[in-house]
Amino acid sequence: MKASRIIKLMGIALFFAFQVSAQQQRMDNKQMRQLERVAANYEASGKYNDALQLYQRLWDRAPDNIGYYRGVKDNLIRQKQFNEAVLTVKKMIGIRPEPFVEADLGEVYYIANQEDQAFREWNAILERQKNNPAAFQAVANVMVANRLVDEAIEVYKKGRELISSRDIFVLELANLYHSKLDYLNATEMYIEYLRYKPDRFSFVESQIGRLAKNIEEWQPIAKIIQKQIARDSENTQWRKLLASLYMQFAEYELAFQQYEYIDGHEDKSNDRKRKRWGQELFRFGQSALQDGAFEYAEKAFRLVIERYPDSAVVPDAMVGMAEATERQRKYGEAFRIYTDVVNTYPQRDQTRQAYFRIGDIQLNVLHQPDDARKTYLKILDQFSVGNDSYFARFKIAQCDIRRGDIAEAKRSYQQVILSRESSDEIKAQATFYQSLVDFWQGDFQLALKKLNTISAVNTVQDHERGLFVNDALELFMFINEHQKDSTALRSFARAELFIEQNKLDSALTKLYSLKAQSPPSSLIDVALFQIGHVEFSIGNYQKSMSAYNEIIDTFPQSIYCDMAQQAIGNVYEQGFGDIPKAIDAYEKVLINYPNSMLIEDIRRKIRELELVGS
Repeated sequence: MKASRIIKLMGIALFFAFQVSAQQQRMDNKQMRQLERVAANYEASGKYNDALQLYQRLWDRAPDNIGYYRGVKDNLIRQKQFNEAVLTVKKMIGIRPEPFVEADLGEVYYIANQEDQAFREWNAILERQKNNPAAFQAVANVMVANRLVDEAIEVYKKGRELISSRDIFVLELANLYHSKLDYLNATEMYIEYLRYKPDRFSFVESQIGRLAKNIEEWQPIAKIIQKQIARDSENTQWRKLLASLYMQFAEYELAFQQYEYIDGHEDKSNDRKRKRWGQELFRFGQSALQDGAFEYAEKAFRLVIERYPDSAVVPDAMVGMAEATERQRKYGEAFRIYTDVVNTYPQRDQTRQAYFRIGDIQLNVLHQPDDARKTYLKILDQFSVGNDSYFARFKIAQCDIRRGDIAEAKRSYQQVILSRESSDEIKAQATFYQSLVDFWQGDFQLALKKLNTISAVNTVQDHERGLFVNDALELFMFINEHQKDSTALRSFARAELFIEQNKLDSALTKLYSLKAQSPPSSLIDVALFQIGHVEFSIGNYQKSMSAYNEIIDTFPQSIYCDMAQQAIGNVYEQGFGDIPKAIDAYEKVLINYPNSMLIEDIRRKIRELELVGS
């Protein structure tokens, strides 16, 4: 009985002792984390000796902790206490005799300008552990950290010779060649890496794309991929890689040839996969469409439809082909294909897309607002759920404005605003369109009142459709800036309404009258900008260019100058078809307006035109 009680008391004592020990351990860990943060702050502020003292205390308490050890070593090196740093590394080697610690000894010697000793240490590691990949990795990492990239490459190459593993150090070598801008060797290694890691295609595609940054470099890279195709012709991923490179440099004909080959050599023996046939061609078509290579997008989509009429991608391929032809201004053919989509796939999402596009062609190309209105109404009849029904209502209101029935358009917007089902974003968009109509009608105060409510909308799901928030802010600022000259602002607003209604002659009359106003209005530069836009749209390219040049010459401080210079480039490109002069004009944006928000778009445009002209 007594013995039992003693054992019980001992158990309780041990329990409490354990609890106290655990609590003390938690306190110690917390204190050590705090000390580590303080040490890191000392390092960041250049107080290396203070950091060294704290790391030394931490390392004394946790001798096998690599972070604390490195804190001691690094801060000794920073203070050029190299002998102490050597002793520190040797002490850690005694605790953890691992390659990544041993390699630190060579680093200390190298930083201390004892390069021969450094390489003796590193070579000794590799000699002792010639079959250990970690040894080669550790030495190469230290070399790279000290900018010995060529030497690190040689270490990895030696490791590949000694260690019987074909895929070892392939990615490391590829990345090092890449860092040296050795594009050809980097490409060779990335290709070899892909051979062993076929699931990393997207990564390798991205890396090779980064390598081929200019026209001088991509063609030798293409030749390397072509050689790989010759060695491994059955593997279509090499052709995909080559096609991706071609597309990066707008060589869409060459890229299309690769995808046509890939499609023609896919295994078609499994009939159960029939629904997936043509996917590679379809993806190429999507990429070409997104990149603006509409001719090749059309060819790809058409080939999918012709070869695989039962494929699941055909409905989307039809919509894609219609959009590609539309973007090439082959409106009649696009209209026919969209109509085929509607007739072939009723009640499907592709039909909804087709209706929107048919309506847009009727409204903006054929200038048939009555027919466009009927088309948009079909969306409401057949697809009454979701935001697209509201976007259809917006389109119907646009048709009403084009027809001159502005009151009906305003009622449509108000219905959306009052709808319980419409989201805050949709209500805000309807409010913006209402305020735009108020502006056109000259009721500037009402427009400002409505625009002021839109600034609260800051969550827009669809980027393209969410641009109305920026448009609303611009209109708000524009009215505030020019409302003191209400007569001129009213004339400009009326011209804007005429443009919206496609009454371009009436718009030009208003704009030229505003330009000639005496005394001059603060709206002359923006009136000139709109004159340039309207004259271009009706094919008067010289008058369009004159208007843009007048902004630059007469109003050099205008916020429209960079846009006017960009527009001059567009006139040369799209109007006159003079690519060299277009490039010259675009380059003037870079030279004369280096702080313009258009810079990135302009650089991209110049690059595209240079590739077209090469």
